[in-house]
Amino acid sequence: MTFQRSLNRDLPRGVAGDFASTNPRNSILAGEAALVAGEPLTVGQFAFADLATGKAYKVFAAGRVIGFVHRNNQAVVALGAAASMTIPTGKEVALFSSGDFYVVAPAVVAPGAAVYALDATGAVDEAATDAQATNFKFAEAAQTGALVKITRFSI
Repeated sequence: MTFQRSLNRDLPRGVAGDFASTNPRNSILAGEAALVAGEPLTVGQFAFADLATGKAYKVFAAGRVIGFVHRNNQAVVALGAAASMTIPTGKEVALFSSGDFYVVAPAVVAPGAAVYALDATGAVDEAATDAQATNFKFAEAAQTGALVKITRFSI
């Protein structure tokens, strides 16, 4: 078990994968006892669901449905670690097709810019190269590595 090393003076704005508002949100309907991680997934990024098997993957393949990996306290923290954003294989996962969420900005982003998911990892990206369109948009400006809101709704 690790010990607390810092104390926030104010409450943090949020964490990648958190809801950024109370606006309507939609999860992907996958059936009873689905979805589960088909491989380790990262909270606050995108995943691709195979609705026939009920498994979600970080790698894109034809026929898979794209969804955002919401932070639902399903990541597992390894012994001796302070935190984790990794959902292990076989653990349940909630994927959302719309809503407002926090992500880590992949580069300098502007409000209204399209959000993409990299084909190889599901990571949030601002460029369409080797990536899938998510229909989400950046809701605010941010610098590389900063926490930023994305939305599926109009800005």
